[in-house]
Amino acid sequence: MKYNPDKALYLDTNYLAAYLFEMHPNNKLSRLKMVEFLEQKKTMCVSCLTLDETLLVIKETIEKDIPKLKRKSIKTYYEQFKKAFEMIVETPVFAIIQFENDIKQNVLDVVENIKNYGMQPRDAFHLALMKDHNLNTIVTNDKKFKGIDWIYKISF
Repeated sequence: MKYNPDKALYLDTNYLAAYLFEMHPNNKLSRLKMVEFLEQKKTMCVSCLTLDETLLVIKETIEKDIPKLKRKSIKTYYEQFKKAFEMIVETPVFAIIQFENDIKQNVLDVVENIKNYGMQPRDAFHLALMKDHNLNTIVTNDKKFKGIDWIYKISF
């Protein structure tokens, strides 16, 4: 999908999971924020890494009150996972992104992000993906993206 990076947002997992899953405690806040983004004609960029993390958050949200020994197989959540991903792939405002440019440099940028910002590897990958796509706005409640001079953070 072609999009204008100036009109695009990178969605972090904590936002995407809240938006996609009605049982999530921040679902209503995330949906209100989405209305704003749609009114502004924004493109919502998500990476495969974000999608992977989102499935785990959905599973953890469902199981939060279930003792670990009584939790079910991940296959149990197939319908919830499928519904979430169908919403992403069938809604034209979403763009699924991956590294597109110099992959070797992008991978090296991940470790530079770890060094420069003290990020965990997953967050360092998110930042490298944003840089690769010239995205400077992230929707997240994660404090780890605060203080990065080229990132504008939108909380919800």
